Amino acid sequence: MDITELSRAMRAATEELEPRPGFASGVLRGARRRQVRTRIAVAGVAVVATALAGVGATAIWSDAGPRDVGTTVAPKPNPLLTSPTRGDLATDRTYLDQVIQAWRKGIQVSPNRDALTGLTGEPRVYWAGTTPAGRVAIVAQGAPTADLGTVTWPEGVTPPPDWDLQRVAVGLVTGEQATLVNDVPPISPGKVNGVAFLFGYQDHYAIAPTGIPLSLSSGFDVAQDGKGARQWTAMSTRDGVAFAEVRPGARPGDVRIATDPAQAATEDLIVLPSSSYDDGFDRQSKPLLTASQKLPNPKNTVFRIGGSTAKPLSEFHEINVVLVDAGFADPLSRMSVSGFQAVADLPGGRTMTGIEFVVDSAGSRFYAVVTERDGTVVSVTHGGVYDPNSTLPGKVELPEGTLVVHYEATLRYRTAPDGAWTDAGKDAAFLPAAATEVEVTLPGQAPKIAAV
Repeated sequence: MDITELSRAMRAATEELEPRPGFASGVLRGARRRQVRTRIAVAGVAVVATALAGVGATAIWSDAGPRDVGTTVAPKPNPLLTSPTRGDLATDRTYLDQVIQAWRKGIQVSPNRDALTGLTGEPRVYWAGTTPAGRVAIVAQGAPTADLGTVTWPEGVTPPPDWDLQRVAVGLVTGEQATLVNDVPPISPGKVNGVAFLFGYQDHYAIAPTGIPLSLSSGFDVAQDGKGARQWTAMSTRDGVAFAEVRPGARPGDVRIATDPAQAATEDLIVLPSSSYDDGFDRQSKPLLTASQKLPNPKNTVFRIGGSTAKPLSEFHEINVVLVDAGFADPLSRMSVSGFQAVADLPGGRTMTGIEFVVDSAGSRFYAVVTERDGTVVSVTHGGVYDPNSTLPGKVELPEGTLVVHYEATLRYRTAPDGAWTDAGKDAAFLPAAATEVEVTLPGQAPKIAAV
């Protein structure tokens, strides 16, 4: 599947979502990963893309098939199944037995149980240790792995040494009464990045089965000016796992873990919150919208102010790319959501496009992007949270005037407290700099006045 087909599949699967900048090409780069990993390489952006394309959990990890005919390659033993059990509870045979029992019992009722049938060999505990949330263990069990065939790698790309390891299923067991709280269906190591589990009260802790250094970011923090950034902290290593606390109050879906924060757009792990285990792996690995992230207004609607015929921003750029480049949107967002556009002509031949865009769990925000007629971005201005329940949901001030938006409302403005009202159109208006108040009238309701 090439980049065009991948993007088309993702857009068809969910109307309101758009892939993050470089998402599709990042997926296709997934097999070009770095040095050897003595860890489970289970899930990265490829999981999200495949899930969005409508593939079930059983097929997520299946390969496209060799493109050449040649000598077959037998899978190598997976260290998760062959290395000694690690962790401070590694010699507690009673606990290890409880963990194995919890795994065997748990996969029978797992939301991923259809993908966990037919496992081979005996399950084994990869790591067992004590954490601030109590005893925790990571379990692995092998799965049938056919001969891999001869795979053609892209020109100039050296396959990672662990790409041909045996497929494994992995689970997280927690609690004083050992209980399976999350699991990953059998996968092909080396094809994608890694996995990390969130667990404990409000998913406050993160653990990943790897001995290599990892860093964690609890979210994309948006400042008063609308610009945001991620703060990264190093995870501690504990004899074969990486461990960290998640910032209190962080939304599990905003947590990111990466080997190198500077390369996190293509090197981040898939993070599975145990609080959403019942949703199943397929839904856990999708960028699901919360109620506050659903667009209140029609998507892909263009409001043309004053009869403007200029092209909206989306005809020149991916909106999320513009906002990421300007520092307003998270480059590690799994997906982005953009809404209507309001287009107006500016003096000197430039164009202003007002856009509604979901940046984080706070809901929609409002921006004005000024471009040249050829689409060159001149400036991006943040207008704050877009609140559909307020008198004036969207407002952005520019030197030339103020953009105001209220879907389905008739708008008028005036330049003095007792001045005459001037019609400004419907849905959106670009008011002159001298405007002081705007009148907003929804069908069947009395007019409301808001300060500009």
